[in-house]
Amino acid sequence: MRIANKDFIGGVSVAVIGLVFLAGAMKMRIGDAIEMGPGYFPMLASGFVVVLGIVIAGMGLIRAGVRMDRPEWRPVLASLGSILAFGVLLEQIGLLPAIAIGIVVGAMGDPDSRTRQTWILAIATALLGWLIFRVALGLQMPGFRLPSFLE
Repeated sequence: MRIANKDFIGGVSVAVIGLVFLAGAMKMRIGDAIEMGPGYFPMLASGFVVVLGIVIAGMGLIRAGVRMDRPEWRPVLASLGSILAFGVLLEQIGLLPAIAIGIVVGAMGDPDSRTRQTWILAIATALLGWLIFRVALGLQMPGFRLPSFLE
């Protein structure tokens, strides 16, 4: 019996993500159905996601004969690295360079990506992100900041 199919892995992934959010919701005041606290809806939603993940994984176990190719790690690591780079760099160097660097790191997952096109996309996305989040929504985050070791 082979259980490494897409439904099983996807279902387990969804359930784990739901558990992470459920743990976060449990740190907030839950309340009850009549007097809901701030953690009530996140607890219900993440509980639903956990159940959904278990159902999807169960369906994967039922269809265990489905074979799945080995995952390609380069795109996975590039995507995770992109998210991590953005999260770490946002406060350090600001929104514009954090978005641009996140795009460039994410593009490393595609062996066919071209440097010039990647940088054009990175700059355009950074400018669009700045226009949306800083100008239109007025969120208080630095557009550009020198790193602390250069100040």
